[in-house]
Amino acid sequence: MKKLVTAILAASVMTVAGAASADAAATLEQAGKALKAVKAAGFEWRLIDKATGKKSAPLSKLMKAAEKAQKSGDSAEAERIAKRIIFAANAGLAQSKNPGKVFYPPR
Repeated sequence: MKKLVTAILAASVMTVAGAASADAAATLEQAGKALKAVKAAGFEWRLIDKATGKKSAPLSKLMKAAEKAQKSGDSAEAERIAKRIIFAANAGLAQSKNPGKVFYPPR
């Protein structure tokens, strides 16, 4: 009985971990598309993030950090970074529509 319960728990944990990894992969893919679009527009932002140290880094460097986190198995960190990339890329695209004006990204 204990072996059966252990096997069921292990399978459910692996399923949840696999789903989280798939979500992170989808978020990374979306972040890659957003980054490509904002680079084409010429409005790539820089962000301060703990993944890249104390200094601001361009979104492309954050993307590399997210991909590295995904490869090392830390899908939660990869997804967190990817969501920041998506936000900043969308804000950069919105800013590109009115260059030279003060811009405050929507929340």
